[in-house]
Amino acid sequence: RPQLFAYPLFALALFVLYLWHSGKRQAVLALPLISLVWVNLHGSFIILILLVGAALIFGKGDRVWMLIAFGGVLVATLINPRGFGAWTYVFTSVTNASSQHFSAEWLPPVNSGWQMNIFFLWLLAFPLLVFFSDHKLDRLEWIWFLGFGLLALWGERYVIWFIFILVVLTSRLLAGWERRFIPEPK
Repeated sequence: RPQLFAYPLFALALFVLYLWHSGKRQAVLALPLISLVWVNLHGSFIILILLVGAALIFGKGDRVWMLIAFGGVLVATLINPRGFGAWTYVFTSVTNASSQHFSAEWLPPVNSGWQMNIFFLWLLAFPLLVFFSDHKLDRLEWIWFLGFGLLALWGERYVIWFIFILVVLTSRLLAGWERRFIPEPK
């Protein structure tokens, strides 16, 4: 499925946004290219708009560079065989009542199966991790967590995107924990 190729693009976009967030402003010039590839693969390209839009509003990087990149991302979404039709396709998919009511992927996730057990356990453990971690999440990371978390709880199809966010945030919160439990060699 083409959507499988969207996952590495999402991870790459996260990487680029973290580079920008830490002061490497030119990194965002890759975002329009990511958008161009993504829009020609799958309708989930709208996820990139949410990710970049949140960074533009809540991030710490150079906002002028991000605004230029965001404009490039939006323009790149029009470079596909359908043009603006890619946007109407996404809107139609998201608002289609029969899909919303009869397709399991649009329904909120339920705790059935070992994968969802892990997901809900991770959600429950995350506040403890935040509390005990030496690292603190910044404003953008909280927005990504809350925004993609609400999407994931709204529809099962969004869980995968939230998992990517959870992996990045969890790794940031766990950074340095090995020093707590493993003594340094003398």
